[in-house]
Amino acid sequence: MNPSQNSKKILSLLLAIIITGFLAFGFMSASKNNKAKENEAPQKTTQDDDLIKVQDNQLKDLDIGPVGSQAFEQKRQEVGMIDFNQDHTVSVFSPYQGKIKNIYVKAGDQVKAGQPLFTVEIPDLAQASSNLISNAGILKLANETLARAQDLYTTKTVSLKELEQNTSDNKPLKQTIFPL
Repeated sequence: MNPSQNSKKILSLLLAIIITGFLAFGFMSASKNNKAKENEAPQKTTQDDDLIKVQDNQLKDLDIGPVGSQAFEQKRQEVGMIDFNQDHTVSVFSPYQGKIKNIYVKAGDQVKAGQPLFTVEIPDLAQASSNLISNAGILKLANETLARAQDLYTTKTVSLKELEQNTSDNKPLKQTIFPL
């Protein structure tokens, strides 16, 4: 054996002896503590241990009365929301912006397809209908002018150039007022 292996064996042996000594010392002191506890007399309880002691400042908050039984009502508070059954409702939106003028049904009423629910007053719609009526008048006048030009052309009273001018003037009006 070389010297390094000898020193390792000696250190291992010393370590084993030290650990064994600590364990033996621990067992001896534990057995002494157990014997000391067995020799002690159990403590006696006095009647004063069963009493509740109340300070003077706590006494004003107590109600003293006869002992009895009391039924306690169980109350539970929950937070919730009552709402329509979302499986049987449909959201309805107007395609136009404006003020609702008349309402024909109430929330929860049964409705049928095509039944009016409300009317909407649309300020832009009044302007649009006014423009439509005005432009319809212009189109009617242009159509009458074109028809007159066609009649006059058949009798050779107007030239082909004038008829084509009336026809070209009429096309943009038809496309603008009544686009297809």
